Amino acid sequence: MWRWTGFLVLALSLCGCNRYVTIHPLDLPRVTAPSAHWVWNDRGEAVEIRGDFDAIVRTRWGKYEFSHPVRAEFVPGSLVVSGSAEDATTFPLSEVHDVQLKQFSAGRTIALVLSVVGGATVLVFVFAGEVGH
Repeated sequence: MWRWTGFLVLALSLCGCNRYVTIHPLDLPRVTAPSAHWVWNDRGEAVEIRGDFDAIVRTRWGKYEFSHPVRAEFVPGSLVVSGSAEDATTFPLSEVHDVQLKQFSAGRTIALVLSVVGGATVLVFVFAGEVGH
């Protein structure tokens, strides 16, 4: 049983939890600079963007994901975005709905792992108590 718990903890910690922040397309070039930045999310809240993130550009044609490090710049009327594994793609600003930033969240991952391990431990003790009677 403990072997499976260890495997589950390892699997959860590898997949992890991500934090998604939706921003205005005009803010993307600013947050790709190498320091932390504050931007407004789609709910009007100030959010700090720090560290690596993937970017998801949502247009009327679909979603386009760019892996970190993300680079972005404006050319007249367009947003040009590239990622570590993706070539530069030009999007007309009039066609971009928004941009989502996806960041790994260590805090959420730790909370998830602790919850699963705690729940599994409780189940083991409950099951062991039922078998012992």
